Amino acid sequence: GPPDSEEDRRARRRALTFVFVGAGFAGIEAMAELEDMARDACKWYPSIDPGEMRWMMIEATDRILPEVGPEMGQWTAEALRGRGIEIKLETLLKSAEGKHIVLSDGEEFDTNTLVWTAGVKPAPVVTDTDLPIDAGGRLKATAELTVEGLEHVYAAGDNAAVPDLSGKGEFTAPN
Repeated sequence: GPPDSEEDRRARRRALTFVFVGAGFAGIEAMAELEDMARDACKWYPSIDPGEMRWMMIEATDRILPEVGPEMGQWTAEALRGRGIEIKLETLLKSAEGKHIVLSDGEEFDTNTLVWTAGVKPAPVVTDTDLPIDAGGRLKATAELTVEGLEHVYAAGDNAAVPDLSGKGEFTAPN
């Protein structure tokens, strides 16, 4: 049909809707960087108004960036909302079939882009070693990034439970 048919409008809306699930470091960083890049790219595509883009973060818990503590998470959420990014807390992705999203709060819409960053966990190989691991399957590490009780054995990132000496959290963020 003509370029302004209802199907064309639906396809355009679907193409300009970006959904991220999981508001830890990986999800927030990826979404913020991609939103910034897409906004900049609009100058090369005059037919796309940056305001037409819909960016949404879905998070099952009651806050974003649990790695950095509640104050920084709240500040970041407000900054992202100020950029027009929707953040849905205590919300689950119930289904994503045929480019159709259904959320636990009852909202439904279409998207071509779904990014899953929820459920960060250590590599399974960690549990296949005789190294000390915590209840979350992470290597027990010291603040110096050595594996607890061992010399010249180091751990970092998603595989390591590194104590946070700042007092802001029990463990440091996995970066």
